[in-house]
Amino acid sequence: MPISSDHSIYSATLRPHPISAAKPELSPHQMGRGSEITMLKTVPAQAGNGWRVFIQWASGRIQYISGFESLQDAEHWIATEAQNWLNALNAQL
Repeated sequence: MPISSDHSIYSATLRPHPISAAKPELSPHQMGRGSEITMLKTVPAQAGNGWRVFIQWASGRIQYISGFESLQDAEHWIATEAQNWLNALNAQL
């Protein structure tokens, strides 16, 4: 199960993920003033061999969804689960 975490440091090694073009409703995603998603992409985990999803909010906040064993798992989560995750966050507001 992926785990969400917040970070305030931006890594220069991040690669854009094509999901923003494939799913424009995810970028930006409105969750209240200053909390739109400006970037959503897969990145290698800092420790180990896994992957995580990098999320950058318009407010500048950085968040990661961790716990993916492969790049394909992380990309699959973006393609199939990210919208549900965002909807759940919206419902909490």
